[in-house]
Amino acid sequence: MLWGLPMARILFSATFQRPWSAGHGLCRALEKTGHTVRAFDTSAAEDPDRDLLRAVDAFQPHLHVVHGGQAYAIDLVRQLADRQVFNVLWYPWVTPEPPPDVVELAKAYDLFLTMADGLVEQFRSLGARDTQWLPEAMEPSLYCYDQITDVDRSLFTCDVTLIGKLESDNPAYLERWKLVKRVVDEGLDIKWWGPRIRRRIGTFVLGLLLSKVSRVYGGRFVWNETYAKAVHLAKIFIARDAYPSIRLSLSDRTFAALGLGAFYLTFPTNGIETLFRPGEEIVTFNTPDQMIERIRYYLDHEAERTAIAAAAQQKVLAHHTYQQRFEQMFDMVRRRGLDLAPPAGQPASAQD
Repeated sequence: MLWGLPMARILFSATFQRPWSAGHGLCRALEKTGHTVRAFDTSAAEDPDRDLLRAVDAFQPHLHVVHGGQAYAIDLVRQLADRQVFNVLWYPWVTPEPPPDVVELAKAYDLFLTMADGLVEQFRSLGARDTQWLPEAMEPSLYCYDQITDVDRSLFTCDVTLIGKLESDNPAYLERWKLVKRVVDEGLDIKWWGPRIRRRIGTFVLGLLLSKVSRVYGGRFVWNETYAKAVHLAKIFIARDAYPSIRLSLSDRTFAALGLGAFYLTFPTNGIETLFRPGEEIVTFNTPDQMIERIRYYLDHEAERTAIAAAAQQKVLAHHTYQQRFEQMFDMVRRRGLDLAPPAGQPASAQD
C-alpha cells in the first residue's frame, strides 16, 4: 500500500522505443505493486512537455515517476508540482561528474534517485538536496523462453561470456576489451555479445576490428530471451562495470545475470561485497592474471561454480527485483509525508 491507500494513480514516464528499452520491464514491475499505472512513452511523444501535461490532466496522478531524466524541461516539473503531483526522477546513468543539466533537473524534482550510492553526496553538494540511492535490479518476466533449441546451443554455448558494449573510446569499454583479449590469448573458449562494432575511423575502433576480440564476437546484441539463453549456455560470465571506483554503481547487467543464475566473475565495483558475498554468491578478481586463474579453477570445479551461482540467483529473486525497488521508492515518498485521499475508480493500466 502507498500512503496507506489500497491503490494510487501513478504516471510512469520512460522510453518504450525499442523492445529492449528499460521502460517495458520497469512498467511490468510497477504494475505488480497493485497501483493503477499509466505509462507515458517519452520517445514517441511529438512534444513531450505538452503531451505529458495532457496526460496528467486526463489521468490526475498522485505520483509521477520518470526513468531517465532529460525528456522534460524544468518548468514542466514545476507545473506538475502546481497540480499537486509528487515528482520522482530515477536517473539510471553514471558518470564521474554529474552533467550540469541533470543537476538542475534533480533540484526541481521532489525526490531524485541515483543508481550509484557513490554519487549521492555529490548531487547533494551541488544543490539536489533530496537525493537518495536506489540501485538497479531485474524484472524476471522479461527473460522467459519456451525452450533452448539446437540452434541456440550452437550459437550461445561457450565456457566464458561477456555481455556489454566494447566500441567506444571510453576507458571503461577499453578495460572490457582487454579482459576479452586476455581470455582469447589464453586459448579459452569465449563469446561476447553486444552492439556490433561500427566500421568508422579511430585508433581504438580500428584496433578492435582487426583484433582477436572481433573474432569471438557472437554477432548480435542480446536482450530478454536471447540474453537469458546467452547466460544459461555459458559456464562463466565475466564483467566489469563502467566506473568500478564509484561506490555501488552496479549496472542492471549485474542483477539480470545473477538473477538468471550466472556464475558471475567480476572486477569488483566499490562496495559490491555489501550486496553479494564474494566467494559465496559472486567471485571477484583484481588483475587479469587473477581472472584467468579463477576461470580455470571454476571450469574445473563445477559443483562449487553452480552452488555460488544458485546462491546469488536466490538472493536476487528474493531481494533485488524492480517490484521491490518500487516498493522502496514508495517508502521514501511516504516518509516525505504525503497525505492523499483515496482515488476514485480508475481504468486499468494503459500505455499512451
